[in-house]
Amino acid sequence: MVPAIAAAAEMGVNSKTIQKYYDLLRRTISEENKELAILHFGAATIDPEFFYNDAAGAELGAEKKPLFCLAKREEGVSLLFTQPSLNKDFTAKQTILGWVYARDDKAFDSLDLDRIHFIRTDEKKSGDTYNAFWVFAKKGLLKYHGGFKKNFYLFMREMEFRFNHNSNKDSSLSYLISMLQGDLNNTETGDDNAQV
Repeated sequence: MVPAIAAAAEMGVNSKTIQKYYDLLRRTISEENKELAILHFGAATIDPEFFYNDAAGAELGAEKKPLFCLAKREEGVSLLFTQPSLNKDFTAKQTILGWVYARDDKAFDSLDLDRIHFIRTDEKKSGDTYNAFWVFAKKGLLKYHGGFKKNFYLFMREMEFRFNHNSNKDSSLSYLISMLQGDLNNTETGDDNAQV
């Protein structure tokens, strides 16, 4: 997206107005991505115990804090955010490509991207491993100069959408327009810290 200040200047409106519409756009994208995850995996969240029980996560240690897992679907990837759950019967474990985790509580609380890493589920050693999504997402988040921290989950849903629709920008724009025409009037701004 064009930075809010630049878009506001170009359109002759207040930057807060642009920020409001960017927020509505992110919330609409987030709901759409959440629905896709539920459709494919039965949930948009995953119990963090799966991270600690995974061979890679178990080797990293209990001080590591998972933020979300990356799950493969036919049309791209879905982010399943961690949330303790009564439902421990996640049946799509084979679709989990890896986990994005914080090194410790401080990194988790501050969302310091230098201390947040990706590890594949088949990786046995600790540390970062290459993942196209996480490299893409980190580069995208850095452009917001820390502004993503207040609404981290919304910004991650935006990165998920951008990654899945990166190959054809015209198609992405058409898809966004159709999504907004159907949903923008029904999207509410809510709790800025809500996980989605």
